[in-house]
Amino acid sequence: LKTAPSLTPSETPTSEEPTTEAPTTPATTPATTPATTPATTPATTPEATPSDDGGIEFPTDPNDPQVDD
Repeated sequence: LKTAPSLTPSETPTSEEPTTEAPTTPATTPATTPATTPATTPATTPEATPSDDGGIEFPTDPNDPQVDD
């Protein structure tokens, strides 16, 4: 009876080995590829468009009344 429980703990460390290797491979591939490509493309295009519009309209509004004064 004492030999049965001895085999149980021995199988525990074997299960942990394959569990740690599996999440390490897929977690690095999809996390680095999609995060770098879409994050740099959409962040630079939309930011430059609204910045130009707002920047030109802002200085034009305050300048108009200042000249009249």
